[in-house]
Amino acid sequence: MLARVPRPSGRVLAVALGLGLAAHVLVAAGSLRERELQPGELAQNVAWLIAALCVALLGRLALAFFPPGEPGGHLPRELPETTATSLALGWLALCVAAAPLALLLAFLADRNSELARWLPYALGLGLVAVLALVRWATLPGAMVPRHAVAQESFGRAGPLLLLIVLAWLAHAAYTRSFVVALVWLALGVLLERGLWRARRSARGRALFLVAFLAPATPWSGGASRLFGLTEELALAAALGAGAASLVPWLRRADRRAGLLAGVFLAAPLLVTRDPLAWVGLTVLVGAAHPRQRPFLLKAAGVCALAFVWIGWMWSGPARGRALQMDELVRLALLREDWALAWPLVLLAVLLGVWSFPWRPATWTPGTIEAPRREVVAVASLVGLAGATLALPLSPWFEGQALLILFPPLALLAGLLALPPERPAK
Repeated sequence: MLARVPRPSGRVLAVALGLGLAAHVLVAAGSLRERELQPGELAQNVAWLIAALCVALLGRLALAFFPPGEPGGHLPRELPETTATSLALGWLALCVAAAPLALLLAFLADRNSELARWLPYALGLGLVAVLALVRWATLPGAMVPRHAVAQESFGRAGPLLLLIVLAWLAHAAYTRSFVVALVWLALGVLLERGLWRARRSARGRALFLVAFLAPATPWSGGASRLFGLTEELALAAALGAGAASLVPWLRRADRRAGLLAGVFLAAPLLVTRDPLAWVGLTVLVGAAHPRQRPFLLKAAGVCALAFVWIGWMWSGPARGRALQMDELVRLALLREDWALAWPLVLLAVLLGVWSFPWRPATWTPGTIEAPRREVVAVASLVGLAGATLALPLSPWFEGQALLILFPPLALLAGLLALPPERPAK
């Protein structure tokens, strides 16, 4: 049916999405309120930045034990993804260690022991030391091939993109949402790298990242679990990072990416016990090639068992009603929080579905294969996540559901709407 419908040209699609992006950025810039800038927050945010770097160091040590593959490089073009992945893994490692550590500290505190005061620091330093020692002993296991496929770079748009990101971070450094901004930036980098491995155009990926960062760190309220992470933001980051790792796993069978996808998509089990927690693992195993499934079943099984055991205490009460569509629309159009992000991502999905080359074509050397398997997998993730969020037994309300769904939906919009990169000559 879609093959019979006339599809817009690439220029028409680019103009439509470009105009929407420009309006989105302008609305987001206009929604920045002066009262959000708190000069007194800068010193505290510097301390949070140092803490985040320590968390990233812990995550980088953990990443070294994953199978050889990407991410993990330290070249200038590879460092953003390595840092973002390490930050996500580091926070996840701390969440995993939080439950048993809290029980131990409560046991010692009942006995007025001085160990309860210094034990977290000693355990943290000891864990880093052990990981660093084992990492040094197993260094050859982290080797990856020297040569990679030549791909399109940002070119002249790179310095401008870097300037925009630094300006966005500088604004966040004067707000109370700085830690959340770091998480959102790391998530945006992972999503952009997922599009890069799907061989989407460099300029389109740059615009994608700008659009993703345009809403100025609005998600700062609510009860925090760790370093300002709200439960719904943790779920959004887990689904987004897992979907981004799912792309290279399906496209290139990268074992490191497959294990990262399993870890991230199993991470919701640390936060909730409703059906949403099992959506990611279901899609991961179901979308894989039959030869990939034994590896995935082992990885997903180990992660699921560990996270279920640790996260059983975090589940909240059920919502008890269906999501209200009028409230979803109202919150999605709230310019102070989302600017035009939701209308823009839905427009990109619709135009992408219209223009995407759904029919399989014979691949010829020198051309970029369309990410059909990746699109189906991410669309399944978004659809199943949306269906479980709509169930009355879900504990997540309208505003939380919008945040949880946005990262994987944004990745789906990029896969559908962005054109392929220019093949290397």
